[in-house]
Amino acid sequence: MCIRDRYKRGLFQYSDFKKAIEQLNGQEESPQTVNLEWTKNAIQQIGLILSQKFPTLRVSFEVVSGHKKYITYQKFKSWLEQNNALGGFNLTESLLQQLFSLMDPHKKGHLTESDWDNAFHGFNW
Repeated sequence: MCIRDRYKRGLFQYSDFKKAIEQLNGQEESPQTVNLEWTKNAIQQIGLILSQKFPTLRVSFEVVSGHKKYITYQKFKSWLEQNNALGGFNLTESLLQQLFSLMDPHKKGHLTESDWDNAFHGFNW
């Protein structure tokens, strides 16, 4: 059995240990489950950084959007890079686009304040 830091975070988390136990018991996760897990972890990490940097969710939306009515993929990507918000995830362009698309439920190509709220409303502001 081998416990690996699957997301290169520099530490082992419960999910790493759980994965090792599942492998030991022959209960491999499906690719779809793994896919959802990394996106949930990424959104959680972004949300934590947003809640540390901004007093409210609305203020975070205004800053990331550049005081516009929506956030484009390019603005989202730029903010993530400037703040190293997904440090340790080592995402390709395709995976980052997939994450953005997941946060854009109506597939408009941009995030509205409502989309932003749906993604990050569970964090302490």
